[in-house]
Parts: sequence; C-alpha cells; structure tokens
Amino acid sequence: MELVVESGVKKMEEGEATRRNQTLICAPIMADTVDQMLNLMQKAKTSGADLVEVRLDSLKSFNPQSNINTIIKQSPLPTLFTYRF
Repeated sequence: MELVVESGVKKMEEGEATRRNQTLICAPIMADTVDQMLNLMQKAKTSGADLVEVRLDSLKSFNPQSNINTIIKQSPLPTLFTYRF
C-alpha cells in the first residue's frame, strides 16, 4: 500500500483518502472497581467511542500493577490512563 501526503490529506489508494487530523471520541470511565470499568469500556465501544480515558483515581481500592495490567489486557479500546490528586 502506498501512502502519499498532499496538502493535509493522506491518500491510501487511488480514489481513497482520509483526513490527516481525524477527530476521535474519547469516553471518560469512572467506577469503583476494575470489573465495573471494563463493563463501561465495552459499553463505550458499543456506543461508538474510539478510545477511553480510565480515571484510576475513581477506584475504591487501587493496586497500580495489578489494576493497570488487567485493564491493558482486557480493554476493548485504546486506553488513556489518568490519576488526579
């Protein structure tokens, strides 16, 4: 597949082009448990989200290594992690 960039448009194949800076929908996920987060992530995907922001600070009990590894392995969408103090 050949990729040519011309004036802000990526041409993938003849007659087919996509915008260079395509807008994506990010759904914020806040829940008490990792299982609830994973359920909400699946709902976000079904609803059309392109990625999710997982708010780790919303977890009632946060174990960084275990929780993050579980979410990475089971996430149905690209994931952005945040932890707000």
